[in-house]
This record gives sequence, C-alpha cells and structure tokens, in this order.
Amino acid sequence: MLWVAQIQKVSSDSLILDRITESPYNFGFKGQFLRSPDFKQLRFYNDTLNFSGRTSFQKIAFSSSLCYGTCPAVALEVYGNGDFNFFGGKYAQKQGYFRGHISEGLMDSLKTRLTPALINKENLSSSKVTDAPVCEMIVYLDNDTLNISGSPHGFSLRLYEFYSFLMDLPEYSELKQVNAPIVFETKRHIRDTTFDNILINDEDFMKGLDSLLLEMEE
Repeated sequence: MLWVAQIQKVSSDSLILDRITESPYNFGFKGQFLRSPDFKQLRFYNDTLNFSGRTSFQKIAFSSSLCYGTCPAVALEVYGNGDFNFFGGKYAQKQGYFRGHISEGLMDSLKTRLTPALINKENLSSSKVTDAPVCEMIVYLDNDTLNISGSPHGFSLRLYEFYSFLMDLPEYSELKQVNAPIVFETKRHIRDTTFDNILINDEDFMKGLDSLLLEMEE
C-alpha cells in the first residue's frame, strides 16, 4: 500500500505523519485495512516510555451498552482511593448492584494502562457502529476532565485495551452486592425502550404487515 506523508513531529516519544496522498485506506485494528477517506494522520508512540508512568485520577465513570449479540450492559465508577461501584445488567457475569474496593495492585495497573490510553487526547472518541456496544467514559484527572464516547472497536489500540481492562475489572475486585440501586453518572447501560412497543401497539401497522406477508406467500 502506498501512503505518502509528511513528518509533522518526530521525537523520543512519538512519530506523527500527515497524509499527503488521497488514498482512502488506513490501518485498522489488529492489522485490518478499513476504508476511511477522512483518515489524515498516522501516529506512532514509544510504549516503553508510555508504560513507565502512572496517571493519577480522581474518578473514572464508565458504562457500556448492549449490542445485537451478547455484549453485556455494565456501568462502573472507580475512585482514586480505590472505592468501586458496579452495575451488571443483561449478559454481565455479575448482575445487580455492587460496592467494593479494588486492590493496590489493580489500582497500579489501572493507572499504568491509563497513561498510553490517553496519549492522543485530540482523538479519544469514535463513531457508533450498528452492531457493536457503545460506551461512555468520563475521566476526572487532577487538572482536567476527559469525555470519551463511541464504539470501542473504533478506539485506538491502547484505548481499546483500557476499555477491555475496565470491562474485566469487576471480576478481579472485591465486591459486595447491595439492594439499593446506585445512580451512575454515565447512562449507556440503560437500554432505550422508546420504540420497544411501537410495532405491537400499532394495530393498523400490524394488519398491513400481515397482508403483505400473505401476498408474499401467494
């Protein structure tokens, strides 16, 4: 594949290339090529440096939606002191409301993985995909607040890995189920039921659909 570019930045921690040609193909996740005319830049980062630091935070609010398959609906909030709130909905391995605390080791891993996930702060979100979960994440740093949303499959590799780490976090945390519901800041785990009953309740539509099916059978 021909990809002609101009070097925008080169340093010990990163290499950034601006596209010159109008080739409509870009590098996708796990080596796949995706058609994307808006793709303008390639960024390479020094992971040795990225993983050597830990990014402290005050709070991470996160939720992820269902998809057409078995993607779990979950919501969680983890605080800088290790306090952890979790909700597991449909398809989640743990279902219900939970409170708990994550270990010091998990907190270190979380901070270490957060550093490379946020390296490209100008491009943290992605577009929605029809048959894929949609997530929302708000990261409260000591001096900044970052909003991240979209389909995880459109995230950068390190951000996708951080998403996966958050999805697995409840399995490795000490959690106790609680009866009282917990209100979460992000809402992607709540299924939109606006159109659930339209087809069932619309009698005229159903009659028309039945007639159409009869015509097709004839």
